Amino acid sequence: MRDGDTWGFINRQGALCIGAAWRDARPFSEGLAPVRSDAGWGFVGSDGRVAVPPRFALVQGFSEGLAAAQWLTPSGLRWGYIARDGRWVVPPRLRWTTPMRGGLAVAASDNGALVVNRAGVVVFST
Repeated sequence: MRDGDTWGFINRQGALCIGAAWRDARPFSEGLAPVRSDAGWGFVGSDGRVAVPPRFALVQGFSEGLAAAQWLTPSGLRWGYIARDGRWVVPPRLRWTTPMRGGLAVAASDNGALVVNRAGVVVFST
């Protein structure tokens, strides 16, 4: 729910459960919601506590325990996958990514489209 220029969350009954303290917010997925502050994107739990501090350029919601996150690297903005504690599981080296489905994700590198597994290992490339 939006309150002026900030976003918060309401529960299914419409009651405020997380105050409007974020510059942007997305729906919960696997118990965490992407939120943006001046420092970047991170994740908040349903209790309102910050689970992953905001520091990423952009994030996608969690899927199968991982979330795609974008980071500024010497090569420019790149995507990788983070765990629920914010640590990189797949380092940011991809041009774009999709959420994990069945342990795999479609992504792109500088060399073309590919499919990566949860460890970032390329299992198919074009």
